[in-house]
Amino acid sequence: MTVPSYSWSIANLRGPDPGSPPTEAHCTNCDRCKPLDAFRRNPRLRSGLHSWCRKCLLEATQRWRAANREKINRARREAYGAAKPHKYPKSGRAAHADGGMIEDDCEPGLAAERAGSKLVC
Repeated sequence: MTVPSYSWSIANLRGPDPGSPPTEAHCTNCDRCKPLDAFRRNPRLRSGLHSWCRKCLLEATQRWRAANREKINRARREAYGAAKPHKYPKSGRAAHADGGMIEDDCEPGLAAERAGSKLVC
């Protein structure tokens, strides 16, 4: 993993010698030093790496998702419903009780073709 090539005085990065490129970083959550590839990239931070290691991020994400399961499912249902609305008529089965079709079911010009059927267009 490549790290930006500026001064290595960033607090959570460490190298074998002072002034040499870093080989490990300090996780602020578990308080351990780990290799650079144990951290996700984060271009918003000066070091270019997230301050928590991948394992800590994974555990925190799993805990949050378990605690907010209903909120996540509700948001997914709303997004799915908005993206794929149902195609059934709003009036429901009562409109089809006599075996006929309602206007919402008709295509343009279909009423003329089926003049003898129970079509209610």
